[in-house]
Amino acid sequence: MSKASEKPTADLRSGAAPGVRLAALDQADQAQAWRVGARRLAYESPFLGIEEVQFERPDGYQGCYYCLDVPGHGAMVAACHGGKILLVREYRLPLDRVVWGLPGGRSESGDAAEATAKRELEEETGLVIDGPLRALTQLVPSAAVTNHTIHLFAARVRDPEALQRQESEIASLHWLSVAEVESLLRTDGVLDAPSQAGLLQLLLFHRDWLFGQG
Repeated sequence: MSKASEKPTADLRSGAAPGVRLAALDQADQAQAWRVGARRLAYESPFLGIEEVQFERPDGYQGCYYCLDVPGHGAMVAACHGGKILLVREYRLPLDRVVWGLPGGRSESGDAAEATAKRELEEETGLVIDGPLRALTQLVPSAAVTNHTIHLFAARVRDPEALQRQESEIASLHWLSVAEVESLLRTDGVLDAPSQAGLLQLLLFHRDWLFGQG
């Protein structure tokens, strides 16, 4: 066993705080980082590109890697009111079906993630946020394929009855109870990965806030 692999094992078995142990892992694992060389854009469209990257692994292997390049960032928001959560049903062409998810979209002209979330919620649902956004998490949908980051938020809204769907994109809008959302999550009803992550973060770590207690 190498020294790099011995050190994090010892740290994890010690009584050190989780943050200390994870920092030790990060430092040790940098030895496995690949050396990145020349990059070129192999394909470009208004919505995404494919980047070709030359690399060398720690074992000496050299090759080309292809990454999906999506400009800007994404943002999604779980609109909440009275313990209920707004989900949209939207047609997704790669799946050729209508699926459940959270309202959201991509940044425009360098918008901050918060501005993107507010704009997309209002455009897709007609709802206006009441108060500050609550950060849930951020994620990369598939780190082996892309570095595109999606920011997940929760927000309370001024008037939950002011629903007005964006007809060009949204099939329908639904206020669901926590029990209904949990049922969808248990039965693979929410296929969209960022939507799943946002809902799980909301239900696991922000439940009191959801019910107006925080």
